[in-house]
Amino acid sequence: MQRKVGQGRRRERRLSTRSGRLGVVLASVIGLGLAAVVLALWQLSEVGRPPTPSEAVAPVHEPQGSALEAALENPNARQATEASQLSPAPPPSYPSRLKDPARYLGTARVELYLDCAAGLPPPKQWTLSLEPSKVLLGSAHAKSRRVEVTDGSAALVLTDVALGAYEMRVLADGLESSREQVELHAPEENDVVVRIALYPQGALEGRIEDVSGQALDDIEVVLESRADRARRTTRSTLDGSYRFGPIPDGEYRVFVGAAEAPLASFDDVSFSAPSLHMPKLVVPRMGELRLLALDATATPIEGVTIEGLGLPSGPIKLVTGADGRARAPHCAAGELQLFASTVSGSRGALRVRFAPGETEELTISVGP
Repeated sequence: MQRKVGQGRRRERRLSTRSGRLGVVLASVIGLGLAAVVLALWQLSEVGRPPTPSEAVAPVHEPQGSALEAALENPNARQATEASQLSPAPPPSYPSRLKDPARYLGTARVELYLDCAAGLPPPKQWTLSLEPSKVLLGSAHAKSRRVEVTDGSAALVLTDVALGAYEMRVLADGLESSREQVELHAPEENDVVVRIALYPQGALEGRIEDVSGQALDDIEVVLESRADRARRTTRSTLDGSYRFGPIPDGEYRVFVGAAEAPLASFDDVSFSAPSLHMPKLVVPRMGELRLLALDATATPIEGVTIEGLGLPSGPIKLVTGADGRARAPHCAAGELQLFASTVSGSRGALRVRFAPGETEELTISVGP
């Protein structure tokens, strides 16, 4: 019995030793967990705190004698380094197959449809223009072409368009389309369907006045297209305003007076619908030129043709009325040379300095 009791006590001791070791482990785990929590809270409290001077990061300097300093001390090396830093990256190159001339051998079939703005019927007449594209590959193979449609159809089929890159545009009376870029090539893009939307053309307007701010009425204003040099003319109204429209989108020049020496102009006007209000055109001070044609007996002569040259406002051509008088509005100051002639062959000439608001009526004598 004593041996059994002793053995039981040793078993109980072993158990108590194991339970003690387990408690130590648990306490260690709990301690580490509390330390981790405290560390996390401390880190959160440090977020957003500005660094102290002692914590500021010192600037990093290249060590003396480095390769960079040696390059910068050498002017040639420095220029080469700057050039390498400033030179742009080379543009991406196109795959060689895209430049293969064989892609543009032959013709294409183009099926074109017009999409008109809501409420607008298809135009009865319209023009399709095909010009080499300025942005697509293959433009060198394109061939300019214009096609007139006069039957009121909103569709057009072309079966013999040379392969190449095109800018397509439709123009009609008061309507136009944007410039559509289309590349036709073999073997994929040689049978295409193109839809082009039409929209109303816009108007360009502005005002003309002289250097004193006075509006000029009934003076000619010219609109010149940069594309084909085609010109439109109009005249200003009582308040000096003028208007051109409808006109297609494009680049224009607006000027007053002779094209070679205009009184005022805007040479680079980029217009797009629906409208553009131009800055005012300011011209020099203008005045009315008044002329009287007399014969050798100081009698007024009717039907005398008088031509004048030398004024910045351009040449003039007048015919006297029954009272022998003629007037030319909107003349600028300058040296004026006048030439008079009659049907019977009488002649006359006058050279004078014209000044708006100062020159009275000029008399020109006409005789055999």
